[in-house]
Amino acid sequence: FGALIPTVLPRHRIGALVATRHVDGIQWRLGLIRRISRDGQGRPAIGIEAFGWPSICATAKAVGDAGRWADVESIVGGEVDALIVAHDQRQLVLPVGCFRDALELSIRSEEGVQRVRLIKLLERGTDFDYIEFEKITIEGT
Repeated sequence: FGALIPTVLPRHRIGALVATRHVDGIQWRLGLIRRISRDGQGRPAIGIEAFGWPSICATAKAVGDAGRWADVESIVGGEVDALIVAHDQRQLVLPVGCFRDALELSIRSEEGVQRVRLIKLLERGTDFDYIEFEKITIEGT
C-alpha cells in the first residue's frame, strides 16, 4: 500500500522499518519502505510492504546455548525488545544483529511465555532483524 508523507527525510529509505495507521485509527501496522516516489500532484509518497497483523510487543531472551547470544547481551543487556509480527506467519522483529541461526529464545508477551527457535533471517535493516521462527514444544509443559 502507499502513504503520503509531508516531506522525504533521510530516515525514509528503501528497506526502512515503519509503523503506519489511518489518520482516525488507533491500530498501528508494521511494514518496510519499498518505494519512494511522488503522486500525480507531486506530493512525496512511500510504498510500503505491510507485515502480517496484528503485531504484539514482547521481550526476548536466549535460552539453551546462551553463549551464542553473549555479544548481544554485552550491548543490550539480558532481554531485548521484540515484536511478534503475526503468530500464524511465525515472524519476529529483533534489534539488528540479534539473529543467530537455530538460536532458541524465550519470548514473553501479553500472551504469556513461549519458546522459539530462529530459523531464517528474512531481512536486515539498519536497526532491525526480520526473522522467521518456529515454536518449540517442551515435553511436560
